[in-house]
Amino acid sequence: MEHIEVARKFIQYTQQHIFLTGKAGTGKTTFLQQLKASEPKKMIVLAPTGVAAINAGGVTIHSFFQLHFGLFIPHYHTQWGEQGTAVINTQQLLNRLKFNSNKRKIINELELIVIDEISMVRADVIDAIDTILQHIRKKPGVPFGGIQMLFIGDLYQLPPVLREDERRIMAEHYRSCYFFDAMAFRNEQPLCIALQHIYRQNDEAFIHLLNNIRNGTCTDADLAMLEARYDPVYTPYPEEKIITLTTHNAIADDINSGELSRIPYPGHTLEARIEGEFPEQLYPIDTSLQFKVSAQVMFIKNDKGENRRYFNGKLATIEAIDTEHNQIVVSFENEKDTFVLEPEVWSNIRYRFDEEKNTVEEEVIGTFTQFPLKLAWAVTIHKSQGLTFDKAIIDAGRAFAPGQVYVALSRLRSLDGLILKSRISASGIATDPLVQAYSQEQLPMEELIKVLKFAQADYIEKQMAEAYNYHNILESYQHIDNSYNPLVFYNEAQLTVKRLAFQEQLFELVQTGLQFQRQVQSLVARGKSSYPAVRERLEKAAQWFQQKITGSLLPALEDFHNEAQQLTKSKKFFKDLQYLKRDIRYKIQLSDQSLLYINGLLNGMDPDTLLHEAHKLFDFAEFAAQYRDTIPAVPSDKLSTHEISYQMYVDGKTIADIARERNLVPSTVESHLLKYVAIGQLNAELFIGSDKLRTVTRHIEQQPGLGISQLRNELGEDYSYTEIKAALAYLQFRDTLKS
Repeated sequence: MEHIEVARKFIQYTQQHIFLTGKAGTGKTTFLQQLKASEPKKMIVLAPTGVAAINAGGVTIHSFFQLHFGLFIPHYHTQWGEQGTAVINTQQLLNRLKFNSNKRKIINELELIVIDEISMVRADVIDAIDTILQHIRKKPGVPFGGIQMLFIGDLYQLPPVLREDERRIMAEHYRSCYFFDAMAFRNEQPLCIALQHIYRQNDEAFIHLLNNIRNGTCTDADLAMLEARYDPVYTPYPEEKIITLTTHNAIADDINSGELSRIPYPGHTLEARIEGEFPEQLYPIDTSLQFKVSAQVMFIKNDKGENRRYFNGKLATIEAIDTEHNQIVVSFENEKDTFVLEPEVWSNIRYRFDEEKNTVEEEVIGTFTQFPLKLAWAVTIHKSQGLTFDKAIIDAGRAFAPGQVYVALSRLRSLDGLILKSRISASGIATDPLVQAYSQEQLPMEELIKVLKFAQADYIEKQMAEAYNYHNILESYQHIDNSYNPLVFYNEAQLTVKRLAFQEQLFELVQTGLQFQRQVQSLVARGKSSYPAVRERLEKAAQWFQQKITGSLLPALEDFHNEAQQLTKSKKFFKDLQYLKRDIRYKIQLSDQSLLYINGLLNGMDPDTLLHEAHKLFDFAEFAAQYRDTIPAVPSDKLSTHEISYQMYVDGKTIADIARERNLVPSTVESHLLKYVAIGQLNAELFIGSDKLRTVTRHIEQQPGLGISQLRNELGEDYSYTEIKAALAYLQFRDTLKS
């Protein structure tokens, strides 16, 4: 079995944390793209930088988890380190969280988090993620809150970037800054799977040289091979497509601007088109591109067309620039035909939870449209990561970070395409011994397969117990409760009676399910000899829970639903109730699935086959499709501005959230919501405390006819205009009840 196939099986059918690595050109990026396309689990993709996130089709770690850009030291006692280094501890980290209901729902439903370019992620960032996930998912002590983590990257490439003061503080609390030294991994490291097949190079001598540079084991023969490629005065011939890789931005910029200025043709400025939300730190390329005909350029994106004429890193020459039709004509070395290029679109996404599909979906919130080209007489080694070149002049004599020489050399397909502008000495090939030691902890294929079978069996055992975990049902109900509790109809006396009756039934089911989970976990911990006892308990549990759901819980929910129909016409509310019913019914399916699992284990089925069969028979998407017609559609007619604010508020967003997303001031949002206080759909006490409400309404009744400004003057500065308006809206609603 190939390593890439083993990795797929670990991701699809286990909860094992994985570090997927491999030398440059072994297909790590392709694996991620295929994983995103197949979506075996509810997953998100994160990366340490904006450009890396855009290229990976995900979002940044910091934006998703609302992390600050300083250090996270769990038990640190002060907020600020010396020289202005921001350091926060666990309490400060959690106090900063402002997750809305959608983000919390996503985190609670996630099964897999992928972090790309893991070599650049610090250990303390991993610990911050672990702390947040345990907190939000209410699973203290469970690494990453029970979510499977997939880390992708090559530790021999670019390391985390720290300032000297940050490095000093981290050294007091961490063995190193690398992700594998996170406190989250003190008990168990992620399983390392290294992809073996190299797609970029097929020159065996060059592959051997790269391996030795990677491992810090260069021989005199290797250094001699590099010395043979040293040519400090090499000058490309006029038609030659070759790029210089250098260590610093300033050097690359000087080379590119100098070469461009020597071209006698007029320059053209090509501006990007930015729509929606696309912050500057995410820009994949400059917004203004300065090009001339005959300029050497490089593609920074792969061709998605059928012919795949270009790839990330391919060099070309500009033959024509058609500003009227927004096209650029380019030619490639050793290819007869030119290619007409049009602007490409990069998308900035955010994740949202789709209740109907019960999946985590990508939502495009902004786009960046520009030609996927940049001047390419030179590029920094850092920005060359992930690119492939046929020929390159490498100037790595001033390499300042471990891995830079390896990154630069491994961009090439073969040794024949290499020209060294500066010598590479043995001392310049730096490999961190910690990275070397960690990377050697790789299991042979036979052992990996054994671990896979064990992890699959463990996954099955956990799934059997998880069938009786009703926490997600409770979370869904609490989301409904929190969303609609501010509404007047929701607190009507008879509906409250029905709601509390359902709530009581649900709480009982949650507690019983928790007790049963512990029983199953205790039994399976004894090994295969306990499987007959497990089957007996699962059969009894399936019968009891199914009777409880169909005989008590669902009827109580139906009573709640029917009573609500007398009080509100809110389609969104009834849609939420229907999703809750659907998810409760699916728990019956999961109890049947647990019986399939235990019977398969007792009959000696291969775990891989058993898991495939179970996923096919109990697919949630197919189950949900049966209920689609019973779930009311929320009207998509154009809403007024105050209706939009109200709907966002009902959906769980705060006034500050709504103001920020709609580009409004908070007082405007408040005025929108006060309209619903006046008609009894929102409670006035959302805006004014009960004591203040009594005082203001009494004052208004004693002096009717006073305007808002007059009321404010008489009541004093302790009463805001919003509070006075809320009292007036309350009185308006009270008067309609009297009439």
